[in-house]
Amino acid sequence: MYCPSHTRQHWYEDMGVSIDQADSVELIRSHESASGIMESWITGTPYRFSANVMNEGKLITNLPDECCVEVPCIADGNGLHPFIIGDLPTSCSVLCRSNIGYQELAVRAIREKSKDIAFQSLLMDPITQSKLTIKQARDMFEEMWAAEADLLTYYA
Repeated sequence: MYCPSHTRQHWYEDMGVSIDQADSVELIRSHESASGIMESWITGTPYRFSANVMNEGKLITNLPDECCVEVPCIADGNGLHPFIIGDLPTSCSVLCRSNIGYQELAVRAIREKSKDIAFQSLLMDPITQSKLTIKQARDMFEEMWAAEADLLTYYA
């Protein structure tokens, strides 16, 4: 792998180590998957982990193709290979589909630049429904919208 010595030196300096002490640094994989995935692509050694991937090809067969699902995967020198799970138990797929519903509303709100649909999405969230009245949800939504107004000019 290409890594100019000056770049490597900056990495070591960020760790508080001089380049001449580089051999004393033990590099270990973190709990994050990114380093394992990159290593597997370079070395071809399989790396197993869970990943969020599109359900294209029906990895979870009783959920829509256009949703994102978390499934076991293997990365290797040929890329990322998600496992086909098949059907979830009915109660789990019903819960997932209800979550997918309000997530689709959030995407629709963005595509249509609709503040009203964004609020509808918030109302459909099970946590919102279990904790807030519609008025409390509206008040919270409006307060958050006002606080983030400079980031929401897309909706103007």
